[in-house]
Amino acid sequence: MQLAFVPPAASPIRRQYLRLKEQHPDAILFFQLGDFYETFEDDARVVSSVCDVALTSREMGRGERLPMAGVPVHAADPYIARLVERGYHIAIAEQRADGQAATAAASSSGTLVPREVTRVITPGTLVESALLTPSKSNYLAAIVVGHQRIGLAYADISTGAFACTEIDGPDAPSIARGELARLRPAECLAEVTEPIAALLPADTPCTSDQMLFSRSGAERALCQHFHVSTIAALGLDRDGASAAAASAILRYVGRTQPRALASIERLRVYDARGFMLIDPATRDHLELIRGATGQRAGSLLESLDVTRTAMGARCLAQWIGHPLLELRAIEERLDLVQGLAELRELRAEVRNVLATVPDLERLAGRAAQRLLTPREALALASGLEGASALRAILRSETANAGALAPVTDRIDPPASVVDDVRSTVIDDPPSTFGEGVIRSGRIPELDELRSSAADGRHWLVELERRERMRTGLKNLKVGYNRVFGYYLEVSTSTLGQELDYYRRQETGARTVGELLESLGYQRRQTLASVERFVIAELREHEASQARSAARMAEIEREAMEALNARIAQEAARLQSTAVAIAELDALASLAQIADERRYVRPTILQEPVTEITAGRHPVVEQALGWDAYIPSDIRIGATGPDQSGGAEAPAVLLLTGPNMAGKTTFGRMVLLVTHMGQCGFFVPAESARLGLVDRIYLRSGAGDDIAGGRSTFMVEMTETAAILRSATRRSLIFFDEVGRGTSTYDGMAIARAIVEQLANPSHACRTIFSTHYHELAALEREDGVIQNVHTEVVESRDRIAFTYRVVPGSADRSYGVHVARLAGIPEPIIQRATEELERLEREGGATTRGNSAAGPCAPAIPPVVADLTELDIDHLSPIQALTALAQLRDRARSWVEASCPSPTNASGD
Repeated sequence: MQLAFVPPAASPIRRQYLRLKEQHPDAILFFQLGDFYETFEDDARVVSSVCDVALTSREMGRGERLPMAGVPVHAADPYIARLVERGYHIAIAEQRADGQAATAAASSSGTLVPREVTRVITPGTLVESALLTPSKSNYLAAIVVGHQRIGLAYADISTGAFACTEIDGPDAPSIARGELARLRPAECLAEVTEPIAALLPADTPCTSDQMLFSRSGAERALCQHFHVSTIAALGLDRDGASAAAASAILRYVGRTQPRALASIERLRVYDARGFMLIDPATRDHLELIRGATGQRAGSLLESLDVTRTAMGARCLAQWIGHPLLELRAIEERLDLVQGLAELRELRAEVRNVLATVPDLERLAGRAAQRLLTPREALALASGLEGASALRAILRSETANAGALAPVTDRIDPPASVVDDVRSTVIDDPPSTFGEGVIRSGRIPELDELRSSAADGRHWLVELERRERMRTGLKNLKVGYNRVFGYYLEVSTSTLGQELDYYRRQETGARTVGELLESLGYQRRQTLASVERFVIAELREHEASQARSAARMAEIEREAMEALNARIAQEAARLQSTAVAIAELDALASLAQIADERRYVRPTILQEPVTEITAGRHPVVEQALGWDAYIPSDIRIGATGPDQSGGAEAPAVLLLTGPNMAGKTTFGRMVLLVTHMGQCGFFVPAESARLGLVDRIYLRSGAGDDIAGGRSTFMVEMTETAAILRSATRRSLIFFDEVGRGTSTYDGMAIARAIVEQLANPSHACRTIFSTHYHELAALEREDGVIQNVHTEVVESRDRIAFTYRVVPGSADRSYGVHVARLAGIPEPIIQRATEELERLEREGGATTRGNSAAGPCAPAIPPVVADLTELDIDHLSPIQALTALAQLRDRARSWVEASCPSPTNASGD
């Protein structure tokens, strides 16, 4: 590291600043000076620009003035948040004594206040409550990319959560991309950023540092932290990518937030393939965690979240992001939800108590790091009292809550922590040490200093009385401010008054001003109407009071640090209790929703079948109201007979119908009900039999990828290709109008090839294929593998009405003109469109029936159509199908240009 140059003439405080800045050259250094964090030079310019703070200057030795910008210590969090949001790292250099009192004491003794960098704040290492979103986890991730192997680790140091996974195989990048989309880390660590850029969600800050990923020290870092002799005890491979990623997180946290390492007590090694896989596009289209605006509003999470605590909301979000694959785990969670759904009075009592519980999970994390402030310690104590009340409720004889034992047994609040906090900290502590944070009677020295401080106030009153008598000025008074300290104040008009004869003879002074000067008064501040003075006796008292205040602050801080240390000994128990209460809150929320909205417990099966009776889209239903929503049924399966004894369930549903009639809502309803069932949630339906699904896919509308140089159609085909490559027989897919981004014939050919591929016995999986290509209805097969359904429309004269019911059969029209009328297109345009539609339908019918010219461009069926009919679509791979399609398109364009030359055709569009 290059050493910072310290100018020989620099002041001691300037030298101290440069030494600390040298340790953190890439961070903005917040340098505490009394009650302010000051920044200098380039750091000051950044803070002034980003935070809209005035840029001033300060002399730092022999006339050198440096740019300076500062923010108050007690109100620094909003400014830090703004800087972190812009991607800056913040190094906090704190005084090792308290604020103004320490500065005054140091000034009186001529010593330099000691300072040190206590933490470096980055987007992924936030622990301050004011900088964190309560209902959202704040993950720091690390990625190691190897040959067909990716190591991924993540931690939330505000709660102590720490996990890692290793993904191998050719589909490792897509799985890792899905995991990162689920986590949405606040910051990501990597050896180099280029290989992982395509894996990360957009706008994720990435910190590149090869030193963090040194393989030689990875095992040692993990073994030292978790006190094991080999990382095999943690379930890791010495040469594994996940071990390198996990050790990188420990090293980075140790560098930026050393105390936070104490909160990381366990590493969870998991299999990314152990949960239902959801690719980022499907996750976004289904709006699981974020709605269409990118915010929480309109998402499944918002619809299901009536939790009473922030940690419960985070737990629910984690469950929604992790649909389960193991039948036993799903049933266990369903049992817990059912238990709380049936015990209404118990649930109401539990939720009332939960409403009083603070964020114990993050408070436990701060306790492990010994960072609890007095007010946070009181909140922790209050939360533990709430935890004791919850345990008593759940274990009462009248509760009958045996089904909730897996959660209840883990609620184990340490009573000693509550007693210790209550006996140490006053009920309403101030924000600054030295002002009465610790209870009287706890520390004898502190009580003596407080008594001395109280005597000091009496001394000031007595000083004011004596000085009035000594000067003869009845309006003289003692005052104080944080800049100048204590002073004696006299009105300006009084100073010029002449003394009487006897007073002049006694003192030798002619005016009041001269008298005060002769009595040792020294001017400290001049204002418009008053003059402020100090005397030696007042200076000595002020210095004594400053030393006393600094000592009181030091004692209170030491007492708080000792309390933090005692609480930290119970960190593991606190965290376990917090996690259990978070789960209880999430379960109670799910039970409350199930009870209020008539959700039912689904039957989870191993067979690949999905049967939903009167299913509802949970988010749309909440928006419309339970009575307004029109439910729909579905029965679909990759193989096997219907359990009721009927015919085999179709593998593919061909869904047709006009826009706005409910096709998209129906398809998403099926995916969401399946997703909720595998999360272990009750579902919005009259009944549901859900076969386990390993992956769900939703291919819906997309826009251009301008930056990547991809058209809408290219984006659509890329996502479709990814689905076709990775879908298995246990997958569930909803294709929402594939093929819209190209010409009609191209789109129809692609759609047909996809449907036939998905209905092939060797590739069949549960698929809903929504389309406007009514010609695909001909694919419906007698064996029932492909079945037509459509959204019902009631037509009357020139008007239509949507029933939003999905019924058997295929739609014969798209009703586009009618939908245009509903959308508010002007009536003259609607009438003209109707006329043109009728003409096209007549000409299209004549051409189809007689193959005769019905207009200026209606030649005989071209040879390219014959080529198309000869394609063996059943045995074409997706790549072969696309290649054949490109060849057919080129032949068709050549035929059109030769047969119907026009400006449009000549352009190739």
